[in-house]
Amino acid sequence: MPRSTQFPRPVFDETGVYTINEAGTYEVISPSVQRYHELVFSIRDLHSAHEMMEQCCRNDLDDLHPLLEQGLWVGAVIQYSKPFKANHARRTFDAGNLVRTQATESMRDFHHYLITLRDKMFAHDDALGECKQVAIGLPYKRPRHPFEIGIEPTNPRVISLGGDIARDAEPHFRAMLQLFEQQRNQIREETIGELFRTNLNEVTLVGPARKTALEVGRDDVAARWPRKDGQSAKQSGSKNSR
Repeated sequence: MPRSTQFPRPVFDETGVYTINEAGTYEVISPSVQRYHELVFSIRDLHSAHEMMEQCCRNDLDDLHPLLEQGLWVGAVIQYSKPFKANHARRTFDAGNLVRTQATESMRDFHHYLITLRDKMFAHDDALGECKQVAIGLPYKRPRHPFEIGIEPTNPRVISLGGDIARDAEPHFRAMLQLFEQQRNQIREETIGELFRTNLNEVTLVGPARKTALEVGRDDVAARWPRKDGQSAKQSGSKNSR
């Protein structure tokens, strides 16, 4: 009897026959494989964050470009935080739980510091690293002209956290990356072993794996996440161009 070529289907049919007739990579629905993949996605984020933080430690960073250090700091902290914040494309691997259960106390302290920087300074504004005092400039006598009243803010703000904090942070970035990589090795072995022992019974074959176009252009993003007011980007563009 010929093997089934229909998708979706299990790896073994109801009679126990192996349904794969051509070696290859297949897209699947599998909770355990999904969890492993999401762990790998987290490692990619942490690896990228660590590379940026390494560059923040350079003594000559300010000489390269005035905005480079600021961009690296923001990018490193945002990328580091990505596995631990709400991820609609990652729902099975709990990165925060790994930190809570397996990181050292000092790692958890520094982790909290970085997540706070992300939440209160880089991604949002809760007056961390920036003075929010509201003040006006007034002359010593009653103003006789509007130009004598100054309302422009002169509040100082932190542009970069600097090389000293970067050199303090880099070992944490490296340690966290190592922790996740160790977890990857363990979960990979456990996942493959369980799939083999259970004859891949949790796996549903969706079809042959295919290259996916990573479309991030303006029209592609607008098509996937339309504007909430219901007006398309093309409509808006045509109206503005008149």
